[in-house]
Amino acid sequence: MHANPADNLSELEKLEPLLQRSLRAGGRSFRFPAELERIYRLFIFPSRRRRYAALAVLALVCYDLFIVCDWFILPDIFPIALIVRLLVVTPAILAGIWCTRRKGGARLLEPVAAGLLLLSLASLSLFMVLSRHPNVVHYYSGIAVILMFSNMIIRQPFPYALGVSMAACLLYLVTVGQAPVMSTEAAFSSTTVVFTSALFSLVGNYQMEFEHRRDFLLSALQQISSRKLARMNSQLEHLSLTDGLTGLANRRHFDQTLQREWNVALRNRYPLALVFLDVDHFKNYNDHYGHPAGDVCLQRIGTVLTRVSRRAQDLPARYGGEEFVVLLPHTDLDHACVLAEEIRRDVQGLAIEHHYSAAAPVVTVSLGVAAFVPDKERQADDLVRLADQALYAAKDAGRNRIEIAVAPGAQPADAPST
Repeated sequence: MHANPADNLSELEKLEPLLQRSLRAGGRSFRFPAELERIYRLFIFPSRRRRYAALAVLALVCYDLFIVCDWFILPDIFPIALIVRLLVVTPAILAGIWCTRRKGGARLLEPVAAGLLLLSLASLSLFMVLSRHPNVVHYYSGIAVILMFSNMIIRQPFPYALGVSMAACLLYLVTVGQAPVMSTEAAFSSTTVVFTSALFSLVGNYQMEFEHRRDFLLSALQQISSRKLARMNSQLEHLSLTDGLTGLANRRHFDQTLQREWNVALRNRYPLALVFLDVDHFKNYNDHYGHPAGDVCLQRIGTVLTRVSRRAQDLPARYGGEEFVVLLPHTDLDHACVLAEEIRRDVQGLAIEHHYSAAAPVVTVSLGVAAFVPDKERQADDLVRLADQALYAAKDAGRNRIEIAVAPGAQPADAPST
């Protein structure tokens, strides 16, 4: 196929049942249902217009080259033949090319092509009627060539091909009856050739039309299936990287992103920060308020993390259970502590009742913060380990607070505990 229906794939996807029905019907109809036919014509028009224009130029050159044959075969009407070819048919073909290349030419493409083909056929019939030279009887071969060109090379839609062929055959019957030098034997022989050429080329045209429409249906359905599969794979990939409860990135997504960001930060020498947090006395919360309430609590904390992670590269994630992390590329320790304090304050500001916490009468979090510029002496896991150590220091210091971890060999900015 010369074009791809992907440009109209969204529309085609809505018409998938119609595509299926049309395919089951064999695709043998000369016209699809209206909605599908409109998209099909949009699908074929660009390549068909290019082909028609290129073949029209080729046909025009060949048609005018037959002036040489007119010189030898039609000496008695050569001036007339010259005028018809150069001043009637040639300008008409050029005008047809120009007309179909303009905006809105899609509606005119087939009618103009059919009209120009009939004009060419009529010109040869005119020569056969006007000339009294014995060799003019051979011009039936030109009519047969035009029919083959129309039906097999240009490949007009079958209804147009059928109309042009029937008109050509009727025109030739009239021509044979009017041609002054056409004997009965020559008339019968040439008529047989013209009619046979029309029949054979129509059969070929029908077969190509059927195959082209069937290929369109198959291609469209294949594109739709591929798009559905890609969408399903994308959804599965998203689910595999997303925590089902909070909607945050899950542990797998965090691990992958941490390693990727670590490698980039190592190469470009910029700081990487991590905030590690844990919900204070969450087991007591679940035991006394119930697991459904615990799930809602984690979801609300996830909302806080999403809100404070304002940059596209920041990654809030559920690390496991009631533990969360926020990965912060291009962030030093000072700025990471500012964001950690915002998280601590906003979670406490949710005012989720928790009478079984020793830290506060509402749900709170403890946070550990680590940040340094990666180097070849450390691994990505070292950032997690340091932030985790700071988290446990915050728990040991009474919870609902922030502690920072100092990386060996690094000089973090002053960030007092909260």
